[in-house]
Amino acid sequence: SLGISVERKLVLCVSRLTGQKNLPALIDAFAAFSQRRPEYFLAIVGEGGLRSELTDRVARLGAEDRIRLLGVVEYVGRWYLASEFLISASLIEGLSNAHLEALAFGLPIVVTQTGGTQELLRPGVNGVLIEGYAADDILRALESVSEAGLASMRTAARASVQDFDIRRTVGRYEALFMERSEERRVGKECRS
Repeated sequence: SLGISVERKLVLCVSRLTGQKNLPALIDAFAAFSQRRPEYFLAIVGEGGLRSELTDRVARLGAEDRIRLLGVVEYVGRWYLASEFLISASLIEGLSNAHLEALAFGLPIVVTQTGGTQELLRPGVNGVLIEGYAADDILRALESVSEAGLASMRTAARASVQDFDIRRTVGRYEALFMERSEERRVGKECRS
């Protein structure tokens, strides 16, 4: 649906188009990166108040053939399946659903250090850490991941989200509730 050849390598960003997501720096970095590495193409999925500004920035950089803002898509899973890796240059982020989804689909993540990053990213194993928030920092991370062997990162990506599976989380809560219930029962028996 992008009208690009299958030889191109799709990089995915799933994000609200807001200031905290640092998308101008990402676009600047990717425009420079893709001039040297024209096989790469960035698709940004999401909507927000910066859409017009970001679209203008892509045009000013002459990168319309390498960067596209897709807006809201019907099924984001197919974009994860078609991509090489997920990139996120956020200034502020919690435990990101987009990062979790990407890892579950076997996508390495290329992300900045934010609140939830340390729980998900294992640098060099399931992705790459962007060592800062400026366009040059993002560019260095893009160069690094483009030279990395992604096959092993894909396997590690899938494995790294097992701890976040909802069934495992529910099981942990059930065990905690049962343990506390038993402690209360024993406590009542001791007082009797």
